[in-house]
Amino acid sequence: MRTWTPKEEALLERLRSSGTPPAEIAERIGRSSSAISQHAMGALGLPGLRAPKRFWAASDTARLHDLFPTTSIADIAEELDRTPQSVRDKAKNEGLYKRDYPR
Repeated sequence: MRTWTPKEEALLERLRSSGTPPAEIAERIGRSSSAISQHAMGALGLPGLRAPKRFWAASDTARLHDLFPTTSIADIAEELDRTPQSVRDKAKNEGLYKRDYPR
């Protein structure tokens, strides 16, 4: 486990207070998002570094329904600018399962 330097901690605090997205903070400091979040909350007492929740617009949900039967999760995620996990979760919540659409 790599020890945090005062310079890294100062950069973390500055980036966090300026509203920099968690992934960018992790990239700039050279640590994982998880390590950054844990250190921010634990050692520095800062709020967690989760990205703001993005809700699904009705148009995105409709597009998911259109694409789901014939398009891969990865391609849907790319088109909708979402993570594959977000697409899987939304599909499940919508009752969409790939097993229901044989190839």
